Amino acid sequence: MIVRPLMAEDITKVRSIHERSSDFPLPDFCDSHYVIKEVAVKNDKIIGAGLLRTTSEAVLILDLDEARFDRAQAIEELLRTGIWKCQKIGIDEIHSFLTGEITYSFADVLKRKFGFVNCEGIPLTLRF
Repeated sequence: MIVRPLMAEDITKVRSIHERSSDFPLPDFCDSHYVIKEVAVKNDKIIGAGLLRTTSEAVLILDLDEARFDRAQAIEELLRTGIWKCQKIGIDEIHSFLTGEITYSFADVLKRKFGFVNCEGIPLTLRF
């Protein structure tokens, strides 16, 4: 098996594989945020495709000793600025991974006030 760059003539086959095997929307192969687009090929047959896309992760560090109102205002301003800067460079989503004792209440705030939604599938991370 070899891995090689995805070529225009591969897209029809990759689309067909995707339709049979995935609930997620088909990626836009022309989107410049997909910085890696490869196919795995065996005996001249595409077995699969792999794409890697740039994305963003919101990391908020808040002083829990400060007033709740001030923390809320900081979150709002930091997210507003982050969203604006992401849009400026063409990134269309922000991920946030929550931990700690306020995880669920903070998730509710991010959903209700800022429009965050649960991820589809199971979010996983590969660190190397």
